[in-house]
Amino acid sequence: MLQCVLQHFPEYYPFVLSAYGAPSVLSCSGSDEDLSSATGIQQGDPMGPLLYCLVSLLFCINLCSRLKVFFLDDGALGGTVEEVAEDLVSIITASSAAGLQLNPAKCEMLLIGGSVEEREVAKNRLHSIAPGAIVLQPETVTFLGAPLTDEAITHSLQQKIASLKIFADRLRLLSAHHGFYLLRNCLSIPKLMYTLRCSPCWKVPELLDEFDGHVKEVLEEITNTELDGQVYTQATLPVAKGGLGVRRAKALAPSAFLASMFSTRQLTSRIYNGDTEKLVNAACECWKRESACEELPLDLARVHHNPSLMG
Repeated sequence: MLQCVLQHFPEYYPFVLSAYGAPSVLSCSGSDEDLSSATGIQQGDPMGPLLYCLVSLLFCINLCSRLKVFFLDDGALGGTVEEVAEDLVSIITASSAAGLQLNPAKCEMLLIGGSVEEREVAKNRLHSIAPGAIVLQPETVTFLGAPLTDEAITHSLQQKIASLKIFADRLRLLSAHHGFYLLRNCLSIPKLMYTLRCSPCWKVPELLDEFDGHVKEVLEEITNTELDGQVYTQATLPVAKGGLGVRRAKALAPSAFLASMFSTRQLTSRIYNGDTEKLVNAACECWKRESACEELPLDLARVHHNPSLMG
Protein backbone atom coordinates (compact mmCIF):
# COMPACT_ATOMS: atom_id res chain seq x y z
CA MET A 1 0.00 0.00 0.00
CA LEU A 2 2.79 2.40 0.89
CA GLN A 3 4.54 1.59 -2.38
CA CYS A 4 1.37 2.43 -4.33
CA VAL A 5 1.03 5.77 -2.54
CA LEU A 6 4.66 6.58 -3.24
CA GLN A 7 4.19 5.78 -6.92
CA HIS A 8 0.87 7.56 -7.57
CA PHE A 9 0.65 10.23 -4.86
CA PRO A 10 4.18 10.92 -3.58
CA GLU A 11 3.12 14.22 -2.00
CA TYR A 12 0.88 12.28 0.43
CA TYR A 13 3.44 9.61 1.22
CA PRO A 14 4.83 11.26 4.42
CA PHE A 15 1.32 11.60 5.85
CA VAL A 16 0.31 8.01 5.02
CA LEU A 17 3.65 6.73 6.32
CA SER A 18 3.08 8.48 9.64
CA ALA A 19 -0.32 6.76 9.94
CA TYR A 20 0.57 3.28 8.66
CA GLY A 21 4.34 3.04 8.77
CA ALA A 22 4.27 1.16 12.10
CA PRO A 23 1.66 -0.98 13.88
CA SER A 24 -0.75 0.66 16.32
CA VAL A 25 -1.14 -0.75 19.81
CA LEU A 26 -4.73 -1.47 20.87
CA SER A 27 -5.70 -1.97 24.49
CA CYS A 28 -8.53 -4.29 25.41
CA SER A 29 -10.63 -3.39 28.44
CA GLY A 30 -10.28 -5.91 31.24
CA SER A 31 -7.15 -7.46 29.78
CA ASP A 32 -3.48 -6.79 30.36
CA GLU A 33 -2.61 -7.98 26.86
CA ASP A 34 -2.17 -5.40 24.09
CA LEU A 35 -3.18 -6.09 20.50
CA SER A 36 -1.07 -5.09 17.53
CA SER A 37 -3.07 -3.48 14.71
CA ALA A 38 -0.79 -4.38 11.83
CA THR A 39 -3.08 -5.72 9.10
CA GLY A 40 -4.96 -3.49 6.66
CA ILE A 41 -6.24 0.03 6.83
CA GLN A 42 -8.13 1.36 9.83
CA GLN A 43 -11.90 1.20 9.62
CA GLY A 44 -13.33 4.72 9.65
CA ASP A 45 -10.22 6.28 8.12
CA PRO A 46 -11.45 8.80 5.48
CA MET A 47 -8.41 7.94 3.37
CA GLY A 48 -9.10 4.20 3.68
CA PRO A 49 -11.15 3.79 0.47
CA LEU A 50 -8.48 5.59 -1.60
CA LEU A 51 -5.70 3.44 -0.17
CA TYR A 52 -7.66 0.25 -0.80
CA CYS A 53 -8.45 1.27 -4.39
CA LEU A 54 -4.80 2.04 -5.08
CA VAL A 55 -3.83 -1.49 -4.10
CA SER A 56 -6.75 -3.19 -5.87
CA LEU A 57 -5.86 -1.26 -9.04
CA LEU A 58 -2.82 -3.53 -9.33
CA PHE A 59 -4.98 -6.55 -10.22
CA CYS A 60 -7.98 -4.80 -11.83
CA ILE A 61 -6.33 -2.85 -14.61
CA ASN A 62 -5.13 -5.70 -16.86
CA LEU A 63 -8.13 -8.04 -16.81
CA CYS A 64 -9.35 -9.51 -20.10
CA SER A 65 -13.12 -9.79 -19.47
CA ARG A 66 -15.23 -7.58 -21.68
CA LEU A 67 -17.10 -6.18 -18.67
CA LYS A 68 -14.96 -4.93 -15.76
CA VAL A 69 -16.67 -2.76 -13.15
CA PHE A 70 -15.22 -2.21 -9.67
CA PHE A 71 -16.43 -0.08 -6.77
CA LEU A 72 -14.21 -0.42 -3.71
CA ASP A 73 -14.34 -4.13 -2.79
CA ASP A 74 -17.32 -4.91 -5.05
CA GLY A 75 -16.38 -5.98 -8.55
CA ALA A 76 -18.21 -7.41 -11.54
CA LEU A 77 -16.72 -9.40 -14.42
CA GLY A 78 -18.65 -10.32 -17.55
CA GLY A 79 -17.57 -12.38 -20.54
CA THR A 80 -17.06 -15.95 -21.67
CA VAL A 81 -16.42 -18.63 -19.09
CA GLU A 82 -12.74 -18.78 -20.02
CA GLU A 83 -12.32 -14.99 -19.82
CA VAL A 84 -13.91 -14.80 -16.37
CA ALA A 85 -12.02 -17.88 -15.15
CA GLU A 86 -8.70 -16.44 -16.31
CA ASP A 87 -9.44 -13.13 -14.59
CA LEU A 88 -10.44 -14.89 -11.37
CA VAL A 89 -7.11 -16.70 -11.27
CA SER A 90 -5.33 -13.42 -11.99
CA ILE A 91 -7.18 -11.61 -9.20
CA ILE A 92 -6.56 -14.36 -6.65
CA THR A 93 -2.83 -14.51 -7.49
CA ALA A 94 -2.22 -10.76 -7.63
CA SER A 95 -4.32 -9.93 -4.57
CA SER A 96 -2.54 -12.57 -2.51
CA ALA A 97 0.81 -11.01 -3.46
CA ALA A 98 -0.54 -7.61 -2.37
CA GLY A 99 -1.73 -8.90 1.02
CA LEU A 100 -5.41 -9.25 0.13
CA GLN A 101 -7.54 -12.37 -0.06
CA LEU A 102 -10.62 -13.14 -2.14
CA ASN A 103 -13.49 -14.62 -0.13
CA PRO A 104 -15.19 -17.18 -2.44
CA ALA A 105 -18.17 -17.53 -0.08
CA LYS A 106 -19.10 -13.92 -0.86
CA CYS A 107 -18.68 -14.33 -4.63
CA GLU A 108 -21.68 -14.73 -6.90
CA MET A 109 -22.01 -16.00 -10.46
CA LEU A 110 -24.75 -15.66 -13.05
CA LEU A 111 -24.69 -18.06 -15.99
CA ILE A 112 -26.47 -16.77 -19.09
CA GLY A 113 -27.06 -18.62 -22.37
CA GLY A 114 -26.01 -22.08 -23.47
CA SER A 115 -27.66 -25.39 -22.66
CA VAL A 116 -28.24 -26.82 -19.20
CA GLU A 117 -25.23 -29.10 -19.64
CA GLU A 118 -23.00 -26.21 -20.75
CA ARG A 119 -24.05 -24.10 -17.77
CA GLU A 120 -23.30 -27.00 -15.43
CA VAL A 121 -19.80 -27.34 -16.92
CA ALA A 122 -19.26 -23.59 -16.57
CA LYS A 123 -20.42 -23.67 -12.95
CA ASN A 124 -18.02 -26.48 -12.12
CA ARG A 125 -15.19 -24.64 -13.89
CA LEU A 126 -15.71 -21.49 -11.85
CA HIS A 127 -16.28 -23.42 -8.62
CA SER A 128 -12.91 -25.09 -9.09
CA ILE A 129 -11.37 -21.60 -8.82
CA ALA A 130 -13.75 -20.03 -6.28
CA PRO A 131 -15.29 -22.91 -4.29
CA GLY A 132 -18.47 -21.97 -2.49
CA ALA A 133 -19.41 -19.12 -4.85
CA ILE A 134 -23.17 -18.59 -4.93
CA VAL A 135 -24.99 -19.35 -8.20
CA LEU A 136 -27.59 -16.64 -8.86
CA GLN A 137 -30.84 -16.99 -10.78
CA PRO A 138 -31.92 -14.36 -13.36
CA GLU A 139 -35.03 -13.52 -11.32
CA THR A 140 -33.02 -12.50 -8.24
CA VAL A 141 -29.73 -11.14 -9.60
CA THR A 142 -28.66 -7.69 -8.37
CA PHE A 143 -25.48 -5.63 -8.33
CA LEU A 144 -24.94 -3.10 -5.55
CA GLY A 145 -28.63 -3.54 -4.71
CA ALA A 146 -29.90 -2.76 -8.21
CA PRO A 147 -31.81 -5.49 -10.12
CA LEU A 148 -30.11 -6.45 -13.39
CA THR A 149 -32.92 -8.25 -15.24
CA ASP A 150 -36.64 -7.65 -15.80
CA GLU A 151 -37.39 -10.69 -13.64
CA ALA A 152 -35.18 -9.28 -10.88
CA ILE A 153 -37.09 -5.98 -11.00
CA THR A 154 -40.27 -7.87 -10.17
CA HIS A 155 -38.58 -9.70 -7.30
CA SER A 156 -37.04 -6.49 -5.94
CA LEU A 157 -40.35 -4.58 -6.00
CA GLN A 158 -42.12 -7.49 -4.31
CA GLN A 159 -39.55 -7.31 -1.51
CA LYS A 160 -40.10 -3.55 -1.21
CA ILE A 161 -43.85 -4.09 -0.95
CA ALA A 162 -43.42 -6.76 1.72
CA SER A 163 -41.15 -4.44 3.69
CA LEU A 164 -43.66 -1.58 3.35
CA LYS A 165 -46.41 -3.77 4.78
CA ILE A 166 -44.31 -4.48 7.87
CA PHE A 167 -43.54 -0.79 8.38
CA ALA A 168 -47.19 0.14 7.79
CA ASP A 169 -48.36 -2.07 10.66
CA ARG A 170 -45.84 -0.45 12.98
CA LEU A 171 -46.69 3.10 11.92
CA ARG A 172 -50.19 2.59 13.32
CA LEU A 173 -48.64 2.38 16.79
CA LEU A 174 -47.24 5.93 16.54
CA SER A 175 -48.91 9.31 16.78
CA ALA A 176 -50.32 10.72 13.55
CA HIS A 177 -47.61 13.37 13.24
CA HIS A 178 -44.73 10.95 13.76
CA GLY A 179 -46.29 8.35 11.49
CA PHE A 180 -46.86 10.84 8.67
CA TYR A 181 -43.32 12.21 8.94
CA LEU A 182 -41.76 8.74 8.75
CA LEU A 183 -44.04 7.68 5.89
CA ARG A 184 -43.24 10.69 3.74
CA ASN A 185 -39.54 11.09 4.48
CA CYS A 186 -38.35 7.54 5.12
CA LEU A 187 -40.66 4.65 4.32
CA SER A 188 -42.40 5.35 1.01
CA ILE A 189 -40.61 6.78 -2.04
CA PRO A 190 -37.25 7.29 -0.23
CA LYS A 191 -37.11 3.49 0.25
CA LEU A 192 -37.76 2.95 -3.45
CA MET A 193 -35.94 5.80 -5.20
CA TYR A 194 -32.61 4.00 -5.64
CA THR A 195 -34.35 1.11 -7.41
CA LEU A 196 -36.41 3.51 -9.55
CA ARG A 197 -33.26 5.32 -10.69
CA CYS A 198 -31.20 2.21 -11.40
CA SER A 199 -33.77 0.00 -13.14
CA PRO A 200 -36.68 0.42 -15.61
CA CYS A 201 -39.31 -0.24 -12.95
CA TRP A 202 -41.95 1.41 -15.15
CA LYS A 203 -42.06 -1.92 -17.02
CA VAL A 204 -44.07 -3.45 -14.15
CA PRO A 205 -46.80 -0.83 -13.49
CA GLU A 206 -49.00 -3.32 -11.63
CA LEU A 207 -46.41 -3.65 -8.85
CA LEU A 208 -45.94 0.11 -8.68
CA ASP A 209 -49.72 0.45 -8.36
CA GLU A 210 -49.67 -2.09 -5.55
CA PHE A 211 -46.90 -0.18 -3.75
CA ASP A 212 -48.81 3.11 -4.16
CA GLY A 213 -51.99 1.43 -2.94
CA HIS A 214 -50.40 0.39 0.35
CA VAL A 215 -48.95 3.88 0.83
CA LYS A 216 -52.41 5.37 0.20
CA GLU A 217 -54.02 3.07 2.77
CA VAL A 218 -51.51 4.05 5.44
CA LEU A 219 -51.84 7.74 4.55
CA GLU A 220 -55.64 7.56 4.87
CA GLU A 221 -55.38 5.90 8.26
CA ILE A 222 -52.78 8.35 9.55
CA THR A 223 -54.68 11.45 8.37
CA ASN A 224 -58.12 9.96 9.13
CA THR A 225 -59.38 11.06 5.72
CA GLU A 226 -60.67 9.35 2.59
CA LEU A 227 -58.38 10.09 -0.34
CA ASP A 228 -60.13 9.43 -3.62
CA GLY A 229 -59.99 10.97 -7.08
CA GLN A 230 -58.71 14.52 -7.21
CA VAL A 231 -58.16 14.58 -3.44
CA TYR A 232 -55.57 11.80 -3.71
CA THR A 233 -53.99 13.43 -6.76
CA GLN A 234 -53.64 16.68 -4.82
CA ALA A 235 -52.14 14.86 -1.82
CA THR A 236 -49.42 13.27 -3.98
CA LEU A 237 -48.17 16.63 -5.26
CA PRO A 238 -45.04 18.22 -3.74
CA VAL A 239 -45.59 20.47 -0.73
CA ALA A 240 -44.62 23.49 -2.84
CA LYS A 241 -47.54 22.66 -5.16
CA GLY A 242 -50.07 22.35 -2.33
CA GLY A 243 -49.76 18.61 -1.75
CA LEU A 244 -48.64 16.42 1.14
CA GLY A 245 -45.42 15.37 -0.59
CA VAL A 246 -46.22 11.64 -0.50
CA ARG A 247 -45.34 10.94 -4.14
CA ARG A 248 -46.60 8.07 -6.30
CA ALA A 249 -44.03 5.51 -7.41
CA LYS A 250 -45.80 4.91 -10.72
CA ALA A 251 -45.62 8.61 -11.61
CA LEU A 252 -41.97 8.98 -10.61
CA ALA A 253 -40.62 5.75 -12.15
CA PRO A 254 -39.98 6.98 -15.74
CA SER A 255 -38.71 10.38 -14.55
CA ALA A 256 -36.28 8.86 -12.04
CA PHE A 257 -34.95 6.38 -14.59
CA LEU A 258 -34.53 9.01 -17.34
CA ALA A 259 -32.80 11.42 -14.95
CA SER A 260 -30.31 8.71 -14.02
CA MET A 261 -29.80 7.60 -17.63
CA PHE A 262 -29.16 11.08 -18.99
CA SER A 263 -26.91 12.17 -16.13
CA THR A 264 -24.68 9.07 -16.51
CA ARG A 265 -24.95 8.57 -20.27
CA GLN A 266 -21.30 9.14 -21.11
CA LEU A 267 -20.07 6.86 -18.33
CA THR A 268 -22.64 4.21 -19.21
CA SER A 269 -21.51 4.19 -22.83
CA ARG A 270 -17.92 3.52 -21.70
CA ILE A 271 -19.01 0.54 -19.59
CA TYR A 272 -21.66 -0.86 -21.91
CA ASN A 273 -21.20 -0.86 -25.68
CA GLY A 274 -24.77 -1.94 -26.45
CA ASP A 275 -27.59 0.26 -27.67
CA THR A 276 -29.57 1.90 -24.86
CA GLU A 277 -31.58 4.15 -27.18
CA LYS A 278 -34.54 1.74 -27.36
CA LEU A 279 -34.78 1.64 -23.56
CA VAL A 280 -34.58 5.43 -23.29
CA ASN A 281 -37.25 5.88 -25.96
CA ALA A 282 -39.55 3.46 -24.14
CA ALA A 283 -39.05 5.38 -20.87
CA CYS A 284 -39.83 8.66 -22.68
CA GLU A 285 -43.08 7.20 -24.04
CA CYS A 286 -44.02 6.01 -20.55
CA TRP A 287 -43.31 9.50 -19.20
CA LYS A 288 -45.62 11.02 -21.80
CA ARG A 289 -48.43 8.63 -20.85
CA GLU A 290 -48.07 9.23 -17.12
CA SER A 291 -47.84 13.02 -17.46
CA ALA A 292 -50.53 13.24 -20.19
CA CYS A 293 -48.10 15.34 -22.28
CA GLU A 294 -47.49 14.75 -25.96
CA GLU A 295 -44.02 16.34 -25.96
CA LEU A 296 -41.00 16.08 -23.71
CA PRO A 297 -39.99 19.17 -21.70
CA LEU A 298 -37.63 21.37 -23.69
CA ASP A 299 -34.51 20.64 -21.59
CA LEU A 300 -35.14 16.89 -21.58
CA ALA A 301 -35.80 16.83 -25.33
CA ARG A 302 -32.57 18.73 -26.06
CA VAL A 303 -30.49 16.29 -24.00
CA HIS A 304 -32.32 13.30 -25.51
CA HIS A 305 -31.47 14.35 -29.05
CA ASN A 306 -28.00 15.70 -28.21
CA PRO A 307 -26.41 13.70 -25.36
CA SER A 308 -23.26 15.87 -25.45
CA LEU A 309 -25.28 18.58 -23.68
CA MET A 310 -25.22 16.45 -20.54
CA GLY A 311 -22.02 16.93 -18.54
